[in-house]
Amino acid sequence: MKIIIFLSLFLFLLIPQVAYGSEIIAEPEKILFDPNEWIKVLIEIDGYSGGDVSWNATLPDGTSIDGILSSLKASKTTHTIIRNAFDGQFGMWKIQYYYNDDVKIIDVNVEPIVISITTDKLSYLPGDTATVQISTNFYNPSAAKAETMTIEIFDEDGLPANLVNDVKIKVYQPVIIQQFSINELLSTNPFGVYRAIVTYYDIQIDVPFELANPDTDTSIFLSSNKKSYSPNEIVEINIVMPEIISNSGILSINLPSGQLITKDVSITSSLTRIILDDIDTSKIGLYSLEFQYGTSSTIGSFEVFDENLENNDVSSLEITISLNKSQFRPGETIQATISTNRLAEDQIIYWFEDSLANQGQQFSFVNPTSGTFTIPHILSVDFLQGPSKLHVKYGSTETFAIFFVFGDAVIPSATPEIISYTGPEILLTIDNSQVNFGNIADISVSSNLELFVLDSDTSKISVFDIEGNLKKSWGAFGNADGQLNNPTSILAEKSLVHISDAGNSRIVTFDNDGNFLYDWGNSGINYQSVQNPTDIAVDDLGVYYVSDGNQNKILKFNSNGTYIGEINSILTASAKFSSIESITTLDDDVFLLSTENNRILHFLNTGGFLKSFGTAGDGNKQLQNPTSLEFADDNNLYVADSQNNRVLVLNTAGEYVAKWGTFGNGLGQFNQMTGIDVDSNGDIWVADSGNRIQKFASISNVEQTVIPEWIKSNSAWWADGQIDDETFVGAIKYLINEGIISVPKIIVDESESSEIPSWVKSNAGWWADGQIDEQTFVDGIEFLVKTGIIQVN
Repeated sequence: MKIIIFLSLFLFLLIPQVAYGSEIIAEPEKILFDPNEWIKVLIEIDGYSGGDVSWNATLPDGTSIDGILSSLKASKTTHTIIRNAFDGQFGMWKIQYYYNDDVKIIDVNVEPIVISITTDKLSYLPGDTATVQISTNFYNPSAAKAETMTIEIFDEDGLPANLVNDVKIKVYQPVIIQQFSINELLSTNPFGVYRAIVTYYDIQIDVPFELANPDTDTSIFLSSNKKSYSPNEIVEINIVMPEIISNSGILSINLPSGQLITKDVSITSSLTRIILDDIDTSKIGLYSLEFQYGTSSTIGSFEVFDENLENNDVSSLEITISLNKSQFRPGETIQATISTNRLAEDQIIYWFEDSLANQGQQFSFVNPTSGTFTIPHILSVDFLQGPSKLHVKYGSTETFAIFFVFGDAVIPSATPEIISYTGPEILLTIDNSQVNFGNIADISVSSNLELFVLDSDTSKISVFDIEGNLKKSWGAFGNADGQLNNPTSILAEKSLVHISDAGNSRIVTFDNDGNFLYDWGNSGINYQSVQNPTDIAVDDLGVYYVSDGNQNKILKFNSNGTYIGEINSILTASAKFSSIESITTLDDDVFLLSTENNRILHFLNTGGFLKSFGTAGDGNKQLQNPTSLEFADDNNLYVADSQNNRVLVLNTAGEYVAKWGTFGNGLGQFNQMTGIDVDSNGDIWVADSGNRIQKFASISNVEQTVIPEWIKSNSAWWADGQIDDETFVGAIKYLINEGIISVPKIIVDESESSEIPSWVKSNAGWWADGQIDEQTFVDGIEFLVKTGIIQVN
């Protein structure tokens, strides 16, 4: 018996045993990953018996990375490789997985970023406007979350062009058109070969071009003061030339009937105005112009149309320009009052033309909401002196105003003149004269009354005291401890400063002196980790909320940075969100700003949805591409309503409280707002893309105009023609004399016309219908007083 057992054991040891092996199953989550997307691979081990799975990835540039997947649950896991488009690793990734003796190799594709750039010319002359078309396959349709593309100009020696600012463009559409004034480049740089370096993520495109020196410059500008006229309306022709070489020229006018009329024009200055009061403009059609001056000539045209014709709605749109004066110095603010007889869907476009007929960069002005509005613009200190023009285009209607630039340049001061500003007092401004900002991404004021400014271009944080004095700064680009890559938002507490470090998919925490403490928000567990953090807030319980541009949820963390829960998008129209740009808290409630939907969502800290408010538009409770929001101690919610270029103040129910701001670069104006915060004094701090921060006094100092309801009824009746001008003016005089509205008492030139402009009647009707607010209506009344149409006793 013992012999049999021994032989059996001996045979068992000699015969090879059959081992049941394992198999690695690895499938990429996508066939093709986006350029800025994390790589995710679904891993399953058939025959998993515990232990780690090792992996190694060979990147498209030939370098490699590796790691370990620990303790698979139920033999499955999702392998996430955290990356973004800044790594430049586009194309084929070869990933190998190892478990016991099994090896699995898969290929993963990352879509490359493709950029194409074309220019309208290879060589430019003085006076040209260079047009650059940039196309890309990768963009974010939300301007607030889109990556920035930078255009830099270098000379043929590879040195930056003199006094030329880098152009920064948010890539929120596949095709971008950018225009540059060649004269602005030549004002501080010589003729020669230059290169435009376009940088998008870490991709650079080199575009060469030439600034050619012409032998002579004989440009002449010829135009009517309007593009379109009514029959029998008197036409004004303006002729601008760089140099007077003769005392006369010949103007030829070709009428629609075919008749040709010529006029001798006396030339005594660079600007010549000709009133065609002897020309028959009763015929509808195109009137062609030609002006001959010496050996040079130029052409132009204007149109006469009948307002009563059908299909003529677009042409019936009229605009007029009134400048605050006729002569300006370089660097001075020009104020243009624009009036229109009706509103259109289009934005106002305006640009300048100097005395050499060189047309500069076009600027856009958001859709006006009333029949009259003001465009302030600071002329550059190197603006060419001589007769110049301000062009304005609204819909298909275009006109211009002539003005002169002459005298010593005005150097901009820290507190330039405020023009037609009715918001809270502006306490101070911080701009590039104090710190050379690259791109202000966000701001935050601590309870210690220190202002922290986050610069996404330089990855630096600058700290100012309550008076706007720079105290300290820190920060560097990278992925090491305390370094930042594409930071998006900042939260300053009493002793801690938290940064949403989007490029590194984490939150980085410093003390108030800039010493790195720790980072958090990325535990390695996918659903508990931030991917593309956009904002961070904290409630009264010390719970931190982080919004993420890649996830339809808000992640919650405790004071140690440990994940404790989340707030999820709810599948109803009012509670659903795809991404959140900004977060703020009130008591234990959380308010989320959805830029894409122009909506604010109110949640409990437990994730329960309460309500949402806000729609797209420019009304008192509407938003247009808002970028940031913050509560004040008075429980009012302050919103950076970016595309409407204003601060909008709402209560917690979404009801209107106040607003201020217009488009521009002057005080009280905004241009692509990027951040807002309210300090413990109630003062409001606002940053915009012009790398400027403005501090406003608490809105408790802003008086609200309240007009009796019967005045609104009178305005509606007057707009409809049910009461006459005299009755309406009498009602307005009542408001002024009773002190309900306050307008300046001025001495009026009795030669002024007493006819009320049509746009004022339009304003009254729009106000009565609720299309414009009371302040806009009051602005129109102030115009009537200033021009003497209504005289205050």
